[in-house]
Formats: sequence, C-alpha cells, structure tokens
Amino acid sequence: MFCYQELPVELFVLTKTGLKVNLFISIRYAPDYKLLGVLHQQVGPDYAKIVIIPEIESVIREIIGTMDAEQIYTTGRKVIVEAINKAIEQIAQRYINVDDVLIRKIELPQTVAEAIQFKIKQKHLVEAHEFIVEKEKKEAKRKEIEATGIKKHNELVNQSLNNDKILKWHGIQALHAFANSENAKVFVVGYGKEGVPIILNPEK
Repeated sequence: MFCYQELPVELFVLTKTGLKVNLFISIRYAPDYKLLGVLHQQVGPDYAKIVIIPEIESVIREIIGTMDAEQIYTTGRKVIVEAINKAIEQIAQRYINVDDVLIRKIELPQTVAEAIQFKIKQKHLVEAHEFIVEKEKKEAKRKEIEATGIKKHNELVNQSLNNDKILKWHGIQALHAFANSENAKVFVVGYGKEGVPIILNPEK
C-alpha cells in the first residue's frame, strides 16, 4: 500500500526563442515500500530531490525548448503532460511510484501573454466575420433561387392567361364541378364578346 506525499515545485525554463517561462507543478508520489531498503541504499532518503524532480524537470525543459510562446499558451499544457508521463515511466524503474503531476500554472511574461491573447482574439473575430459573410452568401443564394422559381411560375401563369382556350377550358371545368354540387340551381355564363352562354340546370 502506498502512502502518497505531495511535492510542490517551481521551474524556470526557456522556450526555443530564449523566452523564460515559469511552471508551477505538484508531484504526488510514494516509494515502493517493498523495495524501500533498496531505494535508500541506491539513492538515499532524499530520493525525491535526487530522482523525481530532475527526471521531470529534464523532460519539461526538453519539450518547452522545442516550442514558442504561442504554442505553450495554446497547446503547451497537453504536450507537457504527455512528456511528463514518459518521465513517470522512467521514475518507476527507480522504485518510486508517481501517481500524478499536476500543472498548476504556466506563467509567461505579461507583455508576451497580452500579445498572444490579442492575436487569438483577433483571429476569432476574423473567423466570426467570415462565418457571417458565408451565411449571408448562402441566404442571398437561397433568395435568388426562390425569386427565380417565382418568376418562372409567373411566366407560366401569364402564358396561360394569354391563351383564351385554356381560360375557357378551366372555366368550364370549374362550372361543371360547381353545377354538380347539391346546392347548384341554374347558371348562365358567357366568355367575353365571343362567349356563348352556357345554361346549366342540373337535375338529379
């Protein structure tokens, strides 16, 4: 059974451009008590400072040394955690169990952090503007298609209205249906100057 201890550590590391970054981490660890005698014999009772901190500090320095300030600000935490997990595997071979390494804070120089925040904000504003423009383009296209459909429909209707035979045919169909209804009586209908009256007196 492990009785874990927690060790707070503050590290100062450099990015690939030489920018200083402060990291505040907490290491939760415990020795393998079955092998505690071996650990004390090979490393000594101060094994946390001799093994744990140097191993974790080494991987953190290595990974941050490959990153710039913006990478650390945006995705650094995830990358650092992955590197620390590899260090934990190495530490386990030294009879020490590291349960967790918590990154409490990553601190960049204030001016650098503010510049990165401004850049990210501007990027989001541009993306939001592009989204709105694209949405408006799609809406304009939809309205154009709708207007084209209405125009074609009106053209077809106008063509039909100009065709006297079609009008007469629709009129006859409508009157025929109406005349055959239960309440229909007598209808006298004509079609303009040349229209011939139609007299309908349906009887059941």
